[in-house]
Amino acid sequence: MQGGRKAFRSRRARREERFFAAQTGFENEIVDLCARGRGKEAVQRVTEYTCANMDELCEGWWSFAFELIGKHHDGSVMTPRGAMTTPGYSTEWLEKVDFGAMSERDLKKLGGQKLSGPFSGISL
Repeated sequence: MQGGRKAFRSRRARREERFFAAQTGFENEIVDLCARGRGKEAVQRVTEYTCANMDELCEGWWSFAFELIGKHHDGSVMTPRGAMTTPGYSTEWLEKVDFGAMSERDLKKLGGQKLSGPFSGISL
């Protein structure tokens, strides 16, 4: 998942840079409107600016989430050309998340009870 982390940080940095680059100009615009006695227009402009940026940010992150889900799923990674690779998970990561042990503990807690439900036929 290291690739996902790098992609996230890169995407976040690009968005932050763009927002911060526009901030001073926007603040100057609002100060100017207020100085000219156009407070209601300044409030309206701040509201529109904030809503537009938040909408763009929300849409962008949802789009990015679906991009990541499409690229990284089931332990595989989709390449830009559509090939699927399976890098697997490192032993270190599997140990950190206690992979495999949780099911074993859960079965022990059942104390020999018979499992039922939609997944009861699955062997663990």
